[in-house]
Amino acid sequence: MQPSGGRMLTTQLYFPGEPRNASDGIYRKECEVTMGDAADGKNAAFTFVLDI
Repeated sequence: MQPSGGRMLTTQLYFPGEPRNASDGIYRKECEVTMGDAADGKNAAFTFVLDI
């Protein structure tokens, strides 16, 4: 994401309960997606809030 004339935002999102989260050096619980059931499997959602 990049606001007009602003800095580029690069981030990483995580799946809750993924065992490898614990060994990821930049893991933050706040960056976990919210999981839900969908007709064809699962869906994931994350809300980005930018203070620009």
